[in-house]
Amino acid sequence: MKPVARKLLYAAFIVGTLAVVLLLAVRSGDLPSSIEAIKSMPMRYVFTGVALTFGAIFCQTLSALSAMRAMGHHIGLFDMFRISVLGEFYCYVTPGATGGQPMVIYQMYRRGVPVGDATSIQLVHHLFFQLAVNIVATALAATHWDFIVEQVGGSMAILVFGYCFNFIVLLLLLLLCLTRRPVRWSLEKLTLLAEKLRLKKLAALRETILKTADQFYTATQRIKKNPAEIVRQLAIGLLRVLSLNSVMYCVYRGLGLSGHGYAQLLAMSVMLYISAAYTPLPGASGAQEGFFALYFAGMFPNGQIFSGMLAWRFITYYLVLIVGAVVTLGMGAHRQEKEVAALEEGELPGEIDEP
Repeated sequence: MKPVARKLLYAAFIVGTLAVVLLLAVRSGDLPSSIEAIKSMPMRYVFTGVALTFGAIFCQTLSALSAMRAMGHHIGLFDMFRISVLGEFYCYVTPGATGGQPMVIYQMYRRGVPVGDATSIQLVHHLFFQLAVNIVATALAATHWDFIVEQVGGSMAILVFGYCFNFIVLLLLLLLCLTRRPVRWSLEKLTLLAEKLRLKKLAALRETILKTADQFYTATQRIKKNPAEIVRQLAIGLLRVLSLNSVMYCVYRGLGLSGHGYAQLLAMSVMLYISAAYTPLPGASGAQEGFFALYFAGMFPNGQIFSGMLAWRFITYYLVLIVGAVVTLGMGAHRQEKEVAALEEGELPGEIDEP
């Protein structure tokens, strides 16, 4: 599929998901009341929710800068924040968030950070964020298990699958920190299978994946020798998880609801996150809305479930898309996508002037 057609397809899917939600609200007769409820939300809750959303992106910035400094590189704080917003935008408009990290790596490369180090920085950030997600999810499940079971009801299998998926990803990342042998063994088997099936592109990825695994292993060996960096990265990861999932409380309180406390809303927000994290859709569109309706049906009154969903999704997703689109245009990133694709294939672009 051509790049333009692919972008149009992703955009149509995102807009289509929102259209379906609005259509359901119209048919249920809740759309006018939902819009009115959102318009009447106190601005202090709206601003706090927006600050938490972009605070989570700022945590990505701090994580990258900390790892970058440990490797002897430097990018300005504001510039790195713009790159983080850009990366989040590409995560939200590509299936499985596959477009974000390559764009961030490319932008860091343009500013003098070698591709290997930029890749390692992104992988280190993902490792500690994944660790933080699992720590917070496990702690909340242990302290609010009965409440979570009550709210999730018959969807417990989905939640358990999401938790196991996130835990397995964490285990694989931790295993890769200790040894590269499992990756090499797995790639050898996959390469043989790809060659037998004549999947040339899959077989050609072998060297790229091996190189990335080696870079990640080397980066984590450096960090293992720096306990302060480990503590710093984990603290930033925990702060990002809490910031991202605290928006739900702002939406709930902003709609005038008070039947549930912060910890309960945080617990269900984290459960929603881990349930939708494995969904290979742009911005997990469709999955996020569906899990919201399943998990929060008992917390938002029937007349306000659409209000909560729309307000939460706008603050945490659509607003980031709008700001990210502005940043993308400002940085000219849409003109650089071919070079990003070349970078992913291991073909470094030539000398590029700073934007």
